[in-house]
Amino acid sequence: MIVDLPHYLLLSAVLFVLGFFGVLLRKNTLVIYMCLELMLIAATIALAAFSHFNDTLDGNVFVFFIISFKKTRWNNNRHRFAPENFLKLRPFSLKVT
Repeated sequence: MIVDLPHYLLLSAVLFVLGFFGVLLRKNTLVIYMCLELMLIAATIALAAFSHFNDTLDGNVFVFFIISFKKTRWNNNRHRFAPENFLKLRPFSLKVT
């Protein structure tokens, strides 16, 4: 089976729609962020497919910027989940009188 441009665009559209409805229908912040990531992945797939099938580098440049944006955002939030920050937390205690 030969995979052509419509196959990539169909995959991209399905992922984008799943992410879009996930953002609209979910209330959990983490799930909303994951759905936004799914939408970015869909856009990345579409741009890379257009770039490959048109023999240009324009889509690849946009993909590079999307990946850089995602990596920068991950680096900015990484310190929140570092193990040394969990050691600074004090245990919660109640004083019963």
